[in-house]
Amino acid sequence: EFLNGHKDKACDNKEFVDLARFRLAMLKAGKHRYSQDCHYVPQVEYVFGHKTNNKNNKGDVADVQGPQNARPFCQHVLKQESLTDGFNSLMSNFSLPLRLETHTNSMSKCDLKIPDDVLKDIEEYYADDYEAFGYKRHLS
Repeated sequence: EFLNGHKDKACDNKEFVDLARFRLAMLKAGKHRYSQDCHYVPQVEYVFGHKTNNKNNKGDVADVQGPQNARPFCQHVLKQESLTDGFNSLMSNFSLPLRLETHTNSMSKCDLKIPDDVLKDIEEYYADDYEAFGYKRHLS
């Protein structure tokens, strides 16, 4: 995502860290949540809805996002790191003749070194995503 907006520039760790700190500060302040084509919206909102719009099985507004308190909008969640296999398996389960092929991104690889303070802010802001989708947090 970082390189998509910076195609003409090399992988710049300082620029990434500065941008990440700025974006996270805005998000934590409740600003620009839906900017950049909604790329910063927590993924649980796509699966379970926004906290204030989500109802648990009793019809009450759920206190937190995630599978423990809300019914998901969708029945199948595909993860980016296994998207091709997950999609192809899902299509096979429904006997649909659709397949994704492996696609190699033509952009150069960018190995960023994310400082602990930035990683901590990411893990805190997206804590519901980590929990709902079974990802390990590194700094908690």
